[in-house]
Amino acid sequence: MLKRTSILYLITILFAFSAFRTDLFASEEPHLQTTEMLEAELHINFNSESEKIIDKVISFDELSHQVFKNYNNYDKKSSILTLNISMPKEFTISKSEARSYGERYFNDKIKKISNLFDVNADIDDIEFQTIVKAYALEDNNFIEFARFIDIYENYEYNNEMKDLINSIELLEYESSDKLFDDDRFNALISMMPVDTEKYPSTVKSDAIVDTYSNRQLSEYDGKKAKEYAKKWAKKTNNKDYGYYANYYNHPTPSNNDMWSEGKGDNKRNWNDCTNFVSQCLAAGGAVQIKEGWWNPHKDKGNWYYSGSKPSHTWGGANNFFHHWSDRVGVRSKAGDTKVGDPVSLDFDGDKVVDHTVIITSVNGRSISKMLYACHTSDQFEETGKSLSTLFNTYKRVWVYPLS
Repeated sequence: MLKRTSILYLITILFAFSAFRTDLFASEEPHLQTTEMLEAELHINFNSESEKIIDKVISFDELSHQVFKNYNNYDKKSSILTLNISMPKEFTISKSEARSYGERYFNDKIKKISNLFDVNADIDDIEFQTIVKAYALEDNNFIEFARFIDIYENYEYNNEMKDLINSIELLEYESSDKLFDDDRFNALISMMPVDTEKYPSTVKSDAIVDTYSNRQLSEYDGKKAKEYAKKWAKKTNNKDYGYYANYYNHPTPSNNDMWSEGKGDNKRNWNDCTNFVSQCLAAGGAVQIKEGWWNPHKDKGNWYYSGSKPSHTWGGANNFFHHWSDRVGVRSKAGDTKVGDPVSLDFDGDKVVDHTVIITSVNGRSISKMLYACHTSDQFEETGKSLSTLFNTYKRVWVYPLS
């Protein structure tokens, strides 16, 4: 009898341990560790030993504060300039291991996204990744998955950066002008994480500080920007801004009825969040800037729409950040937010901007009553959505003081 009781007791302990072990691993799975921001060196070859080259490169801070802050050295003998290039953080495990974690832990959510939006259930698919991050704005149950995707996609993102570094290092530049005109170099710079030391994110607070009141745009009317946002929040103004529909080969590029949840030809097939916000700002009277005759679309000091090629700052979330943070600064406290202020968002704090929205209503000082509009996941002042929920969803939020 004692022996039988001991065996039953042992079996009970084994089952309990097995259950505990399963719970332990299940609880650990979503908490993957990440690296710090990654670094790489870019060796730029010049075929001239003129000191003017290095002087211009070092002083060209307006192109990228972070790149040239990380200026390393210039070897005059070999005419090689070395720059430190920052890349966003990754998980501390390999990509294949991270993929296995994601597919196992978020299995139900992967299936739901695939069924809802008729996309491949593949976390490496760029369209799938975009939809996950957009859908998290609608369903809070997907925030954790979106944050996972925000870091997971950096494996491929960083590989693209490394490929650009390798291709640049194979070249020899006649001058710094040739370097700055190189699409590969400009693409690499635009992909770098934003400089959070120079531009700290806005603090979640109802307090009113009005730190940047002297940097507002005098010509800008936030109410007009809101009117435009309301009209076009769930449509697409391809009549006036048709570049992206044509660029992404939409079957009916002049169709104004396309939106994020449309079907067939009424489905927008590109990420439109920053383009939409830029349109709102233009409707509010924000002056478009186009200076320089040689590749002005690459200059982060420019912000303009053109049917032939808009500036990168018009439709790219990271580029938009660089322009407006330099042009008007960033609000230190969210309580200062006004109607018409654009907002940049970073899901998991990897310092790469993921999304852009515009504030359309401010009712008192509480940020829970500050509402917004956006594209990609098309919304206008949706119930239960506010600047406060954006702070709860995203780890970094930058509000620009345009109004």
